Amino acid sequence: MTLGGLYFEFAAVLLGCGLASFSMLLLFSKILPADFLKANMRGQSDGAVPVRQLGGLGICPVLILTILYVGEKYDDAPNTALICLALAIVWIVGALDDWRHLPVVPRLAAQIVAALMVVISFGPGIEILPPVFPDLIQKTIAFGFLIWFMNIANFMDGADMMSVAGLGVPALLVGLLLAAYQIGGIPLMLAAAISGSLFGFLPFNTPSARLYLGDSGSLVLGLAAGILSMQLAARTNILIALLPFAYYHLDAGITLLRRLLNGENILVAHTSHFYQRAGRSGISASKIALAVCLLNLALIGITFGIMALL
Repeated sequence: MTLGGLYFEFAAVLLGCGLASFSMLLLFSKILPADFLKANMRGQSDGAVPVRQLGGLGICPVLILTILYVGEKYDDAPNTALICLALAIVWIVGALDDWRHLPVVPRLAAQIVAALMVVISFGPGIEILPPVFPDLIQKTIAFGFLIWFMNIANFMDGADMMSVAGLGVPALLVGLLLAAYQIGGIPLMLAAAISGSLFGFLPFNTPSARLYLGDSGSLVLGLAAGILSMQLAARTNILIALLPFAYYHLDAGITLLRRLLNGENILVAHTSHFYQRAGRSGISASKIALAVCLLNLALIGITFGIMALL
């Protein structure tokens, strides 16, 4: 496909996903009972006010339909049925957790099953590390990375507009990067679907938010962003895959390490991420989201520079 064709397809899928996500969320917010999936959000910027956690209802179908489209359009696509089933599993378990706050074991079991299904879906040829590493190590690291990304997407979804700034904006910029270097297929379409669905969610999530993603939305987005990063690593290198989402990795990673060193239970919800601490210091959610967007612009600029050197 030509460069112009890739940009057009990316823009069309992004716009379609945005409109679909917005329309479904608007419909669900109108027709579902006022108390459906409504709960106090642990660590949310305004956790005292119950807000419905309907974001996953609009985002998961958009991602699944986009992946099915990829499977029909591209001959080199992975097993898209397995990927869609993996997304559906974490969405269902996440929705149950939003409803009843499930124990850790079933939540982690769903993530393990979903990550295994995604790794299997890509067959024996996926390489996220240099080819000197054997296939078993490649798959093990890919599996662990997917588990990690699902959880950090969930951890970092603790303030209004944070997921849009931390996942939606980087995915948009990754899509522009991929189109510029004429890399199409599942990574380009995933970038469009992630960013488009989150931009469709944005009008409901501006301060003070009317809807949150909930676990059903954040876990699905984390899995999709993990797949996108895996594909970036396979088609470029691991550094290119990590840089666009580096703020999420660093904030979550440093916070996790600090809590471990302090002897805290890392399985218990908390409010000690850098963006949450900034919020407690009096900085508004809008300013925090803007700062994250600017940081992500700088990170993608560095990524473009590295790509130019390859």
